[in-house]
Amino acid sequence: MNSASGAPLISVVIPAHNGRDLLKSCLDSLFDQTEKDFETIVVDNGSTDGTREFLEAEFPQVRASYYEEKLGFARAANIGLSQTRATDYISLLNQDTVVAPNWLAALKARLETDSSLGSCASKMMDYDHRNILDGAGDVYLSNGYAYRLGWSLRDAPEFQKSYRVFGACGGAALYRKTMLDEIGWFDEDLMMYYEDVDLSFRAQIYGYQCEFVPEARIYHIGSAPKDGEHSQNNPKILYLLARNSLFVVLKNYPLMALIRNAHRIILSRILFARAYYKQNPTLGLACLKGNLSAFFKMGPMLLKRWSIQRKRKVDYREVIRMFQASEKLMTLHQKYETWVRSGEDLKKEEPAQLKIDKSLPETFKNAVEKYASPVKDPVDRQRILDVNLDPSRFYYWADEIEQCHPISGSVILSSGCSSGGCVQVFSERGASKSIGAEVDPALSKLSKLRFQDWPGNNVQIDLYDGLSLPYEDQSVDVVSSLHVLEHTKDNKKYLSEIFRVLKPGGILFLDLPNRYFKMEQHTMYNYVHYLPKKVRDVVIGGVLKRPFAKFFSENARHKLGVVCDYHFPSPAQIIKMVESLSAEYFLKIEDALYHSPDKQKYRPIVFPYLYGFARRYPSFRIVVRKLPNPVPAP
Repeated sequence: MNSASGAPLISVVIPAHNGRDLLKSCLDSLFDQTEKDFETIVVDNGSTDGTREFLEAEFPQVRASYYEEKLGFARAANIGLSQTRATDYISLLNQDTVVAPNWLAALKARLETDSSLGSCASKMMDYDHRNILDGAGDVYLSNGYAYRLGWSLRDAPEFQKSYRVFGACGGAALYRKTMLDEIGWFDEDLMMYYEDVDLSFRAQIYGYQCEFVPEARIYHIGSAPKDGEHSQNNPKILYLLARNSLFVVLKNYPLMALIRNAHRIILSRILFARAYYKQNPTLGLACLKGNLSAFFKMGPMLLKRWSIQRKRKVDYREVIRMFQASEKLMTLHQKYETWVRSGEDLKKEEPAQLKIDKSLPETFKNAVEKYASPVKDPVDRQRILDVNLDPSRFYYWADEIEQCHPISGSVILSSGCSSGGCVQVFSERGASKSIGAEVDPALSKLSKLRFQDWPGNNVQIDLYDGLSLPYEDQSVDVVSSLHVLEHTKDNKKYLSEIFRVLKPGGILFLDLPNRYFKMEQHTMYNYVHYLPKKVRDVVIGGVLKRPFAKFFSENARHKLGVVCDYHFPSPAQIIKMVESLSAEYFLKIEDALYHSPDKQKYRPIVFPYLYGFARRYPSFRIVVRKLPNPVPAP
């Protein structure tokens, strides 16, 4: 307690509804905090499971209020806020959470050290799978939708450091009391959903920042209450989400920000309603009703807007920069999602961890860490570590190749050998000789380090220039080319070299990123690869130079540069190149399909020029067999 006034430093408010079984673990963990100077307030709204009797018997130190009707989160939270006696900070906590012992202390310490912060966001983890994130701060995009950063993804190094976010989830946040006194409490007209987003938006335009604190861990059960009310397949929930998200826009967007983003706001709602309508017409209609409801009830929101906007302390340009910062964080989230997530919900199944082969030489592991360290993009850096230290991914490709050609007893060339992982798997499968050809000197060196302590391996690692393979004609049975062709300077020359060294009867197993994939996995720039390479290099290369370069951030220039460096040929272009070489090398395309390795889903490439069918598949593969030379007629 505060020695001068007897008031606590912090008040923790817990809105509750039918949470008797959940509150015990929540309150037990709360009273086990290293920070002791706090009070706990529970606002029970409409519980019928004996919550009142339980609290009075088990936790008499808790200050509780009981209401017969269900109030909704916003009103229940406001009642709790009105009862607080805290001098400095107020926390909101969901009833279905368990907090780490240092949770409150970590949040308080961050607010004490930075006066620009008005709130802090906790690191929310899934209760059942504690290496899976449930949230790492909220982001808010210019289309008027908020997202919980990191949701359902495996915890990663980038989520283990502090960074500024748009706001904190209202179920695990610590707010500065003076901020709440200035900006106001939750808007009870929103009742539930987006009420915390609305408060975060007001905080931002009043000049208060929010920071994600990874040390403040909280474990969220996320399934309470079990009455279907927390499912996004519930029409009532979708109605409230659609309506309240528009209420937040109407109240808080500065006029210029609203004008500049009106098309995004309208289009995104049409697309969301359409997507839900395809899933279930009832859900789509609920989204539509929510949007229309916001339109017909905009009068009270516009009155609130007048009050908020006249007190706004930041320019509309700052709000747009806030959108851009959120979109940058969301891009990071999406790149992790593309790389880390499997096809199933990670919250239902424990994800596979990074499998570091214990037999790998220490010199190799250290070299991989050194190789990855200068990479700027954190997702690309993690990808390098995964690819080089987790050998399990190569067994999938070996299985796929073995369906087309036997590995045992064959001479196999891996073009782009991923630090020897491919060639090692081929050697284990009984290849008479396993060759790795690498264009990157550093990766070539890594591959050699990987095998230097393993004598007796029939593995050979070579460095080449990406065009001329240093092997004799017709000396290889199988060529494995996994995501290599897009890095070569001359695609046709590269293919010609492969067919030169391939024996008659041998195959080329070619796998490439799909340039029409809706979430392009290399650069995250949608639709860029529809452009021909020459046009792309001229147009994008031009904007990277003066005087246009100053309009792009360093991160944007880096990504645009990557777009110019990569050339993603389409299936139609590959098929055309193979057909042009078939007269010289007698080639036959045996298999052509789009596929998703994570989900193990496939779709035959029947019409290679109709790319609309391929948007769901991140990769495509083409298997080409070199036929024996025909015997000339006598």
